[in-house]
Amino acid sequence: MDAVKEHDEKYALARWHLAHRDVQEATKHLRELTGADFEHANQAAFDLSLQYKRLNEWDEAVRIWETLFESSDVHLALKAGIELAKCKEHRQKDAKSALSITESLLSFSSLSERDTKRA
Repeated sequence: MDAVKEHDEKYALARWHLAHRDVQEATKHLRELTGADFEHANQAAFDLSLQYKRLNEWDEAVRIWETLFESSDVHLALKAGIELAKCKEHRQKDAKSALSITESLLSFSSLSERDTKRA
């Protein structure tokens, strides 16, 4: 089996475990996909970040959100930015950083809306 198909199947398995609230197994599979090159790699990373958030592994979650916030995938960048801003404000008590991220999110959002309206 080629690596991409294997990664796709592992991600599908992780999502199945998430749907069935088996956090440990889902997290295990998502961790195994870290750094893998396949179509849903960024979404898998975001899913993993949410597991880290649930497990109070904030440093790991923030690391992923910061990476995805710089992603060319606007949808995932928005989702990661929202999580990052919430973490900065509520956990790290860094309102200035949270505001800066939020302002970036607003500019992403307006760009995204313009792109959608043109299509």
